[in-house]
Amino acid sequence: MGPGEWGQSRRCWGVRLLSGVGPGPLTCSPSSVQLTLPPGLEMALGPGREYRALQLHLHWGSADRPGSEHKVGGHRFPAEIHVVHLSTAFTKVDEALGRPGGLAVLAAFLQEGPEENSAYEQLLSHLEEIAEKGSQTWVPGLDVSALLPSDLSRYFRYEGSLTTPPCAQGVIWTVFNQTVRLSAKQLHTLSGTLWGPEDTRLQMNFRATQPLNGRIIEVSFPTGAEQTVEPVRLNSCLATGDILALVFGILFAVTSIACLVQMRRQRRHPSGTKGDISYHPAEVIESVA
Repeated sequence: MGPGEWGQSRRCWGVRLLSGVGPGPLTCSPSSVQLTLPPGLEMALGPGREYRALQLHLHWGSADRPGSEHKVGGHRFPAEIHVVHLSTAFTKVDEALGRPGGLAVLAAFLQEGPEENSAYEQLLSHLEEIAEKGSQTWVPGLDVSALLPSDLSRYFRYEGSLTTPPCAQGVIWTVFNQTVRLSAKQLHTLSGTLWGPEDTRLQMNFRATQPLNGRIIEVSFPTGAEQTVEPVRLNSCLATGDILALVFGILFAVTSIACLVQMRRQRRHPSGTKGDISYHPAEVIESVA
């Protein structure tokens, strides 16, 4: 997803979480870690569009490769969480497969941050118990909304498909603009604990991004070519302020060195003649900006 796909955007309804606490079994499936959610966990995408949550699972890469299933502006993130919902118009998943709006998925990018995420720790602390494929443990009451971004009003939405077999169409995807921060240790635990087929680590369990094929991506907030989406700004281990400080620090160092060189040259050429290369601070600042 990027500015090229945002042009045909239109207003869309927000996400309203109706309830969200309950225990459930945590399972190591062949392709991910999955938490089956208890009955009564519901959300709404607008009037008459209510859904009940079925399960949540995650996709990730490896220690040195990101593994989100969506990209924003060409950038992939370390991991991504999916909360899968079934429309209340259906009683079984099989009935909803392939039906427009039959299933809905809330997706959020997971990004490295400076502190441990206590909500995710309730899940990650159990991964050792289900390290082997097919194993299962029980997770006590968990507030699912705490696993999602704090700002649910900014998102991208489109109608696509499931990313795992049977890859059925008609799924309403809501991908939040704000990322969720986990510590480096937590991201390492996610990508380095579970075992997959043939005694290999369960890693890189994401599907490659697919072409839009004419689909319209709805955006819940104003966008423009000059604007940058938040996940793109957060695609770094450094905070935005740290990056700016680093840029200006480098610029200051370059300026200082150039001034010293210029002073030495002036001492060597008292007549005021200049060398072939001269430093113009204003021009450098313009080129950096």
